[in-house]
Amino acid sequence: MQEINRYIEQLVEDIQALYLKQPSNIFSDNNIQTDTLKLNLAEQELSTIVGLSKALFPAADILDEEQAGKLVTHLIFLLKGYNIIPDFPVGLPFIVRYQLLLEIWDTEIKLIGKEHHIDLCHYDPDNCPYLDYCSICDDLTEE
Repeated sequence: MQEINRYIEQLVEDIQALYLKQPSNIFSDNNIQTDTLKLNLAEQELSTIVGLSKALFPAADILDEEQAGKLVTHLIFLLKGYNIIPDFPVGLPFIVRYQLLLEIWDTEIKLIGKEHHIDLCHYDPDNCPYLDYCSICDDLTEE
């Protein structure tokens, strides 16, 4: 367990370093940079956009809730720096959030200068993997 905690600390440091490397106000009208403009023109994987390979992440099944929470918190902070917002159901455990981030990490998205929300609801109450937490599917089942 000690080794995984050390690895998580190193990974958090890497995530923080990547956050600090982000161009400031990358989508400001007054600060459109050439690299940012190129990034906006093509769909790219999340891993490419933020510069962090999915291969660096530990498997979810070896993490506890606290470890997953630490990684999720820092990854969301990094994504928000690029105006990428994963929309998790309220109250979803960190370990499930971490698993979902791993699932979407290689997803291609196109940054358009405004917030890019990644909707994690499948709008299918019969097959919802987080029905206990998903208010959208709850609302659909009530209709």
